Amino acid sequence: MILVDTDVLIDYKRAKAKEQSWLVNLSGQYEIAVSVITAFELLREQNQAEDLEPVLKRQVLFLPS
Repeated sequence: MILVDTDVLIDYKRAKAKEQSWLVNLSGQYEIAVSVITAFELLREQNQAEDLEPVLKRQVLFLPS
């Protein structure tokens, strides 16, 4: 399991080739976890959350901070 920070999610959002982003590469090797604070930051910026929805619907765990 690997805990990803907001920066990794932002990298995914900005990537033109999403399948080559850090997040996709990590999700192929590890179970992804996101902190509750990171999830809150994403929900606060609704348009960012929509872009990340396909990835976050995968096997993502939300961990308390």
